[in-house]
Amino acid sequence: MKLPKAPYALCDKCPFKDRSFSRTTGPEDAKIAVVSRSPGHFESLAGKSFSGPAGRVLDHLLQLHGVKRDEVLATNVVLCKSDGNEKGFGLAQACCAPRLESEIAEADTVIAAGREAAWGVIGEANIGMNRGYVHHRESEAGKDQRVIVTNNPAVVVRDDATFPELVRDFRLAISPLPTPKLPKVRWTEDVDEAREWIPQVAEQLTADTLVSVDIEGGHPNLACIGFATRPERAVVFGIPVVRAILKDIRELLEIPEVRYLWQFGKYDTKELRKFGVFARVDEDTGLLSYALDERPGDPESGAGGHSLEWLLKDELGWPKYEPASVRNFKKGKGVWEGWPNELPDKRTRIDLYEYNGMDTAGSLALYYVLRERAVHDNVYDRPYKATLIPLSNALTEVESYGNLWDIDAACDILETEVWPRLHEWKGVLREIAREDELNPNSPKQLVELLYDKWGLQHDLDRPRVERNPLRADPRSVDADVRQEIIRDKFRLRNGVNRNGVKAFAETLDRWKALDKQRNTYIEPFTIRAEKSPDGRIYTIFNIHGTESARLSSKNPNMQNVTRPKEGLPNIRRVFVADPGCQFISADLSQAELRTIAVLSGDTELQAIYLDTNRSLHKEVASQFYGEGYTYEQYVRAKNINFGVAYGQSAFTFAQMYHMPQEEAQAYIDFWWGRFPKVKEWRKLVEQQMLEKGELQSPFGHKRRFYIIPQEKKAYIHAVNQAISFEPQNIAANITLFAVIRLVNELLNPEVAQVRITVHDSIVVCAREDHISETAQVMKETIESSAKDSIGWDFPYKADISVGPTWGDLKESE
Repeated sequence: MKLPKAPYALCDKCPFKDRSFSRTTGPEDAKIAVVSRSPGHFESLAGKSFSGPAGRVLDHLLQLHGVKRDEVLATNVVLCKSDGNEKGFGLAQACCAPRLESEIAEADTVIAAGREAAWGVIGEANIGMNRGYVHHRESEAGKDQRVIVTNNPAVVVRDDATFPELVRDFRLAISPLPTPKLPKVRWTEDVDEAREWIPQVAEQLTADTLVSVDIEGGHPNLACIGFATRPERAVVFGIPVVRAILKDIRELLEIPEVRYLWQFGKYDTKELRKFGVFARVDEDTGLLSYALDERPGDPESGAGGHSLEWLLKDELGWPKYEPASVRNFKKGKGVWEGWPNELPDKRTRIDLYEYNGMDTAGSLALYYVLRERAVHDNVYDRPYKATLIPLSNALTEVESYGNLWDIDAACDILETEVWPRLHEWKGVLREIAREDELNPNSPKQLVELLYDKWGLQHDLDRPRVERNPLRADPRSVDADVRQEIIRDKFRLRNGVNRNGVKAFAETLDRWKALDKQRNTYIEPFTIRAEKSPDGRIYTIFNIHGTESARLSSKNPNMQNVTRPKEGLPNIRRVFVADPGCQFISADLSQAELRTIAVLSGDTELQAIYLDTNRSLHKEVASQFYGEGYTYEQYVRAKNINFGVAYGQSAFTFAQMYHMPQEEAQAYIDFWWGRFPKVKEWRKLVEQQMLEKGELQSPFGHKRRFYIIPQEKKAYIHAVNQAISFEPQNIAANITLFAVIRLVNELLNPEVAQVRITVHDSIVVCAREDHISETAQVMKETIESSAKDSIGWDFPYKADISVGPTWGDLKESE
């Protein structure tokens, strides 16, 4: 029997035993051990762990804390080369487990870098839920080891957005923050006691007081509300009393001189409005965090981004403080299922009050840390105070209105357009495939048909499978593959009907598009409207949902509701204006290209927009195709005008617009020849990204690049992200500035209300007898927003359209 490659490894039973091997490095008695997944390309060449780019990232993380690489034990859960996804990795990990345990047994701290390492060390594979905290395990040597779960440094090479978490996790492992003193929480369920406490809280709310507020639950079941004026303590009014003292709470939350602090307060203040409490957001730790770190995050997930518990552990070293009973409460299950008719046991209620108080006082402690950083980082005044805070209050109002969904119209679309077509096209697919039970929604069946039965081959570079290989097939049947077939760029097994396969792909493409309308919009929206007491669809606009500071939307996503498109039902038509009202839409015309004209200083591009009688799209179409250009050529010119400035390649244009690559390249060359300053501007942005590692728009938002990738494709992607940041950010914020003004200053909500905003457009629902003046106010406001907000005296044109539904808007004179 061959000797194992490393002591205690069960190499003779390992499926990877014949692969290249990378040894563990560092002293056997190292105090710190870093464990990753398995050797990659560079590690295999060097024959040792953490070589190449991932090793350089590790070296940098250690150097930040004065630790040298040769002081650390560096190893992998599997010592032989693997991408971690192929069949047999689990067995290989089990064969290497005794070896790994013996190597790390003497370490005081183990850094488990990646899900495979986390699983191998503590039996947990979810990085998001386990990073940022100290875990403990007993080693085979009897040591009580600290375990820090984090991402694999190799991931940073592909995705620099993971770098900040790595920095924080290595700080926790090597230079942890001092143990914090947690706040004390006072709570009450006694109405008389609560009424005695109210004056005591009110006495603290003097002019310029910063009071932190947090609620648990929402309408109609408000569970508790917490107040804190000092980080050391909080007061919480519990379930039996909170509804009884709503009048007192309203008075506490509507004092003009007081400054109110929340964590993503838009969510809480919207719920309080339903009780007649018009609380406002003056400060917000979630929005402060977003100003400091533009990476999107979901505060409701509890596992990342800008959630309060993550921020408190990363910034202040707090432990986990959310008990399982509170998690169940948030999910509406377990001991809370009978609430509010039946109260849970007292211990569970106390858990909720303690958690509520910790959130409230924790927000206050966190605010002072984040505020200092935001001032230092030049993001406090703008965007935080100038945009994010007023936008939060404005969107609270916008979200509260909702929009009517015509259930009868939706059902008519389903019955007359959607279901009959889907049934017809499914029959066509089954006939072509000669499979009577074919399900077009089954990836497994489609993969077997296309790849196994028909022998499909194409040249698309598919991304590797990231998850369990037993559950995922790398042979894709997605839209890109279907388009390759439709464009006749594929190969088949001998004897298979090529035209039949193309017809199958074309029909499947139509079926998929229509079925998405059904199961993403029409049916779910109809169910929502049926359950809603007023038949309305309510959405949530996320201020912190994108890196460019554009809004995103969820529950449901209104911003992805498709525009009217040939071959698909006009589902925007199902959103109807309130009785006696019309929708008015103000859309900024070519806002991003106008922004590029300003940023680049290209006089030729600027001249087109300075002359109201000229059209960029028409001029470019006529100069490239001649005066007799077709409508299709005009649309192509319009789309490519945007794409060239953002660096799309000739190959991409050829794929997207079904044109020869030579024609696409000629278009790009023509565009750069006419607008050379735009190309120079792109180079300046790229240079700034490389030199400073960040960009900042006139609205104050930043786009940070933590590590510049060396690999060509990743580098080009980073450059294109940098190029698109300012145009998208500025165009979106010009629109949002108008939203803030319309909601807070210019529109009387009894007459007109902002209902929807999608990137560069605003949709208002206005009474029919106020259409003309409302449209004029909208047009003037959005067109002047660039000058009023950032001092840009350059024309931004708004197109106004009016109609009874969102899908029947007609251009207004």
